[in-house]
Order: sequence, then C-alpha cells, then structure tokens
Amino acid sequence: MDIPERPGSRPVASRPYLVAPHLKAELWRQIESLLKAGIIRESHSFYSSPVLFSPKKDGKLRLRIDYRRLNQQTERDPFPTPVVADLIVSTRKARMFSNLDLQAGFHQLRLQDCDQEKTVFSTPFGLFEWVTCPFGLANTTGCFEHLMTDVLREHIVAGYCCVYTDDILIFTESDDPAEHMLKLVAVLETLHKNELLVKSAKSELFRRDVEFLGFKISAKG
Repeated sequence: MDIPERPGSRPVASRPYLVAPHLKAELWRQIESLLKAGIIRESHSFYSSPVLFSPKKDGKLRLRIDYRRLNQQTERDPFPTPVVADLIVSTRKARMFSNLDLQAGFHQLRLQDCDQEKTVFSTPFGLFEWVTCPFGLANTTGCFEHLMTDVLREHIVAGYCCVYTDDILIFTESDDPAEHMLKLVAVLETLHKNELLVKSAKSELFRRDVEFLGFKISAKG
C-alpha cells in the first residue's frame, strides 16, 4: 500500500496528546508487542501523529493513531467497498456456511518503504513508524478490499465466496459437508498461497447459520 499525497503537501507534524499516567504502561506493552512482531519500528521522520486508545468489545484497549491531518492531504483510492446488501443476497440459497476472519487483517498488508515514514506516531517513549498498514489511514479499507478481491476473485466468480475487507464467507447450497469442505479447502489454499493468515479463534466452520457483517444468515434467509 502507498500513501499518495496531493502536490504541495508538507510533512504532517501534530502535537502529541496527553497520555494519562495509568495508561502509559499499557501503551508501552502494546508498542513493545508491535516492535517484537516487526509491525512497527523506531523512527526519525519529520512526520508525526498523536496516539490515543479506543475500547474493544471485550473491554481491552486498542491503540489508535489520529491520522486526520495526514488523511486530509492524501489522494483517495477509488476502489469501492462492496455493497453489503449485494453480499447478503448472494447467499440466499445457501444452506451451509463457513466464516473466516484474517489474523490482524490490515497488518498483513505491507506499506511501501518510501511511505512508512509518513505513519509516524509520537509517544512518551519516542517516535515509531509502521512497516505494515495501520488502522486509520484514508485508503486502508479500499486498498485491502482491492487485495482480497484480487486474491479470491476465482472463488467469488464461482459463486460460493464473498469478502468484505478481512471477513470471508464461504457458502454452499448443499447440506453435504464433503462438498462444503472442497470449497473451504480451495479458499484456504488460495489464502495460504498468498501468505494470508486466518485467525482460527474467530472463524466458524460448517455452520447452519452464521453472523456476517452484523446479519445472522441461515438457510431460512
């Protein structure tokens, strides 16, 4: 993924936000984890965006970067995200489902080397930049959707798979698990070939009903 800035743009350097004392240990824990995974690295860039936290559904905290100023001067990727209603309609005759969720989806998309310095975030522990794609950049969703559509196109065209960013749904009109297995294995082999990892804990296999994009889907509709 790249970050194409509009002509005449200058490096964004925003003042850091205050980090409450009781959150500093959590901030460093997450930074250290990202460093060890090779997802971020220390930086000496002229860019800088502030950090903040947002709560997850399980009560844990997610590290976020406020890229609003950088996004304002970024050219938009025109690749569209799918219409959710179209994806749901495509499953109308399905009777068996498997839902795959990618492991840290956006972090599996590498940034162009020349654009990594633009993603710098400022912390009490120094400056860090992303090697892979972070949440919050203007074109992240469209670029990732473009990647997943390219990777899974043959399965989408065959009519037994649909994808919305890092959520993948495999479905078959038959109740036969063996037939469903063939489709599921084909998709998993394609993901493996393209070095995309699935998070098993959040995936559901061989289900008669499944939740996908906020909808509960079954053979009944």
